[in-house]
Amino acid sequence: MITATFDQLVSEAIARQVESFLSAQTSAYNLFMKEQQQERDYFIEQTKIATPFNLFMELTLSETFGQETSHEIVSLLDECRQMGDYHYFVGAYQLIDRNNVEHRQLLLTASKVYRYKFGSGSNQNSLKSEIKYATMCPHCGSLASKMVDRLKAEGLW
Repeated sequence: MITATFDQLVSEAIARQVESFLSAQTSAYNLFMKEQQQERDYFIEQTKIATPFNLFMELTLSETFGQETSHEIVSLLDECRQMGDYHYFVGAYQLIDRNNVEHRQLLLTASKVYRYKFGSGSNQNSLKSEIKYATMCPHCGSLASKMVDRLKAEGLW
């Protein structure tokens, strides 16, 4: 009788532990799935915002770099935006004539405009200032001005 009661108590304790473990696992899984859904929703929302701007950037840059190269540049900018790290954009200089200072400056300005639009933080004022000075450049100033006009139209400048 004592053994049966002891075995029954052990079985009940194990059942409670298993139930508690499964409940914790289910809660953790549900939380994980909720976070995943929030990340997907955020990504979709950011893509909706980025797509029209990407098309604008491609069109603007194609005046200097051509359609194919502009598409590659903007795709690289978009990948960097999604990763949250623009250091990978350095590879874009392989796409252009690296000896052409005007092209390098335009590429740098495009990167700054893109980071300004999609970034946040203390770096924004510095980027804005650098972009403003780029609009004064006799070579790439007109394209930089188009980019700034777009930012103004979106209420970001």
